[in-house]
Amino acid sequence: MYIILRILVEKEEIYLENRFGAEYLKYKNKVPCILPYGLFFKN
Repeated sequence: MYIILRILVEKEEIYLENRFGAEYLKYKNKVPCILPYGLFFKN
């Protein structure tokens, strides 16, 4: 399930980057993904 979700999120991010450009990239850097990697791996 997690792998499918990551694939879908990646496809959506590509679409949003193409649609909104730099504005989306700024947003993406501020807001964590639905399942942020930090949830599983803490430094």
